[in-house]
Amino acid sequence: MTVRKDHALRGDITVGSPLKKILWFAVPLFIGNIFQQVYNLADTAIAGYTLGDNAIAAIGATSSLYSLLVDFASGMNSGFGIVTAQSFGAKNWGKVRRSIAAMLVLNLALAAVLTAGSLVALRPLMAAMEVPAAIFEDAYAYIFVIFAGLLATVCYNMFAGILRAFGNSRTPLYVLVAACVVNLVLDVLFMVQFQWGVAGAAAATVIAQAFSAVLCGLYLWRVYPHLLPRRGDFRLEGPLVKEMWSTGSAMALMLCVVDLGSVLYQKGINGLGQQLIVAHTAARKLIGMLMMPLGSVATAYSTFVGQNFGAGKME
Repeated sequence: MTVRKDHALRGDITVGSPLKKILWFAVPLFIGNIFQQVYNLADTAIAGYTLGDNAIAAIGATSSLYSLLVDFASGMNSGFGIVTAQSFGAKNWGKVRRSIAAMLVLNLALAAVLTAGSLVALRPLMAAMEVPAAIFEDAYAYIFVIFAGLLATVCYNMFAGILRAFGNSRTPLYVLVAACVVNLVLDVLFMVQFQWGVAGAAAATVIAQAFSAVLCGLYLWRVYPHLLPRRGDFRLEGPLVKEMWSTGSAMALMLCVVDLGSVLYQKGINGLGQQLIVAHTAARKLIGMLMMPLGSVATAYSTFVGQNFGAGKME
């Protein structure tokens, strides 16, 4: 069956000037990553304004754990997307569909393992990180809700990864802008109106992530129906799963090296008291934003190389 070329080939980045294509692809990624940081900034700013410094400390005391799991899921999907991008560049629509089917299965398994494992080990991990007793329960309430909603985060990263593999970095940006507005409204509603405390901030983030996942999924279904898997595509082939797991785990581990160091560093910060936790939380948000340009360009490179590799355009 033929693919709707008006949509499928619109994201083809195997033709034209490489520099222009990479920059055209990277700029929306950068803006989108900034909006992802706004999620966390909104939680922190509104929580600090309405609930005080203890709330900021509670959110910040476990922020490195959150980053570790989110970056792991994001890295896995970036790696999975490389295989899809290669298949897209080769115009191998059958493998595109099979790789997406494998992504769906692997991500559901990944979300189940990460959610169950993190919730079971959460209190021991927080104790090992020396979260101060004065903010322990608030920090637990916040990160528990975040971890319970990991499926939404994983699904958004998966759908956004598929769109990027198709050369579409603009739709995830538009979705994130809308989700950011939802997050801000829910922050005020949950923390100010309903007085749910830091758990309300976490709930707002999870719902906004779920909203962005649903929008991206609907867009894929409406615009790229012929590139989505059919029933027979879910008969997973060993070599394909091995290839995707290899690229996914490599990307995830690369991202998590820094995050593992951050977890150990956060333990040291937690032992210095709530004021320094608050200061470190604010600084961490700014550092994250400053790192965004490098990450955006790196993602653009991986998609560009993936599509051209698949197309056999080694030059």
